Amino acid sequence: MPPVVTWSVLVRSSASIAPAAARKIAPRPQGRAPCTKRAPKRLCTLRTSNSRDARCFLYNSIARTLHDMRILLVIATIGFVMLAACGSSGTPPKCNGTTCSCPSGQSCELAAGTCGNSCSLDCSNSNDCTGQCGDSCSLKCTGSSTCAMMVGSSGSVDCSGGATCHIKCTGSCSIDCGGGSTCDLQCPSDSAPKSIGTSGACG
Repeated sequence: MPPVVTWSVLVRSSASIAPAAARKIAPRPQGRAPCTKRAPKRLCTLRTSNSRDARCFLYNSIARTLHDMRILLVIATIGFVMLAACGSSGTPPKCNGTTCSCPSGQSCELAAGTCGNSCSLDCSNSNDCTGQCGDSCSLKCTGSSTCAMMVGSSGSVDCSGGATCHIKCTGSCSIDCGGGSTCDLQCPSDSAPKSIGTSGACG
């Protein structure tokens, strides 16, 4: 009888040892590869106990932020370029004393005081002229040009050759409109421009 008891104890001991040995022999699962720049980017969650996930979240957040900043920089640069291009309707005309002219096919803007009073501006070849001139100035707008000008007191405008003239006078002025041109005139007492025929004036 005692040998039987001893044998059963040994059997149980072997059975209990076998799983332990098996557990020691069984290969351990390999851990995740460390997060490197070459690994696929994965946006991890903030709520994680895994150190790799925390590193991945930091790396991906920085990369995404830098990418967004580059996009914003490109958009801002394009906006500044467009603003610079659209900030002014034209370049100053070429002036020699009180005589100014706009080069053929270009847009010109005559700023106040550019050539003073008694200024003469020639926009005669497919020009787009804007701005204002002082008292007693003279504007010639011909050759299919478009002129939108504010003219000082005692100013005169010659609009011909298929030109389009939008003239606003600050005082007395006169305008001749012929040769298939289209003209409108706004005097100091007018609330809006008025179309004219072959001539017009502000008293």
